[in-house]
Amino acid sequence: MVLKEKIPSIYQSLFPELLDIEFPEEKIATCDTCNLCLSKQSPYINTKCCAYHPHLANFLVGGILNDTASSLAAGKERVQGQILARVGVTPYGIIPPVSYTLRQKQVDSQEFWTRPQELVDAQLCPYYDGGHCTIW
Repeated sequence: MVLKEKIPSIYQSLFPELLDIEFPEEKIATCDTCNLCLSKQSPYINTKCCAYHPHLANFLVGGILNDTASSLAAGKERVQGQILARVGVTPYGIIPPVSYTLRQKQVDSQEFWTRPQELVDAQLCPYYDGGHCTIW
């Protein structure tokens, strides 16, 4: 696998000389074999590490909306929905809404393995779909 296959196209022009560097494929800690889901008692069993709302800089939002890859269709739709709903939308990009931030404080105040699954599930990334990211 080469670096070019792993990074968004928007970054590829920044260091073209590195794009053909080969590196080994990750086989242990992948989205399909998430380390947070090794135990059936994990509060992250439904969300993996995607119990997180990313901050999307304005240029990344534009990159997502302008990308023609069919694999981003669901992600584009979700980003457009957030923009139309004006949820966390700023001139700087899309940020987590206040409700997410308040819940995250509740999550962080509890021990990792004793966090209520319902609370963690409520923090599911808005771009997560069926175990995979719709905007990456």
